[in-house]
Order: sequence, then C-alpha cells, then structure tokens
Amino acid sequence: MSNITGNFIGNYVLSDIEAAGGAITNFGEITNGIINSSFTNNYAKSSTGTALGGAIYTSNDLSIVADNGISLFSGNYTQVGEGAKDYNAIYVDSNA
Repeated sequence: MSNITGNFIGNYVLSDIEAAGGAITNFGEITNGIINSSFTNNYAKSSTGTALGGAIYTSNDLSIVADNGISLFSGNYTQVGEGAKDYNAIYVDSNA
C-alpha cells in the first residue's frame, strides 16, 4: 500500500500490555503518506502497560499531506488503566 486517504472516526485499540495506533499502525507499508485525511476521537488504551499514538503509530518515516485538501486531527488520545487521558495523535517510534 503506497498511501492512505480517508476519515478515521472513533477507531480504537485495546491491550493488556501495549496499545499502539488507535486508527493506523504503520511498520513501513505506507510509503507515500497519508493524504487529505481526518482523524477524530480515536484512541489507544492499555490496561497496565504503554499506550502510544491516539490516532497513528509509526515505526518509519511517514508523511501527512494536505494536498489541496484538509488533514485534521481532533480528540485523539492514549490512556493507561483508569488514568487520565493523554490527548495526542501521532507517535513516531525511532527505536523500532
């Protein structure tokens, strides 16, 4: 898959140990970026471990492009256990 375009609304990932990328997890498959896409109210939640990237987790370089359009991020978060929500959208893992 070279690129992605779409509206990602209310997606989530739940895990006991590590939750990554509420809407998209990328390990290098998205080579030409995410284009004109919206990410609204997505989340990654772990019951005891780590939560990374409310909307997107990537282990590789990733372009987010608004090409005569709109790329919107709103209401995305991560959460561990019943702790506070940490509002964030993108986690880039440089150690993967």
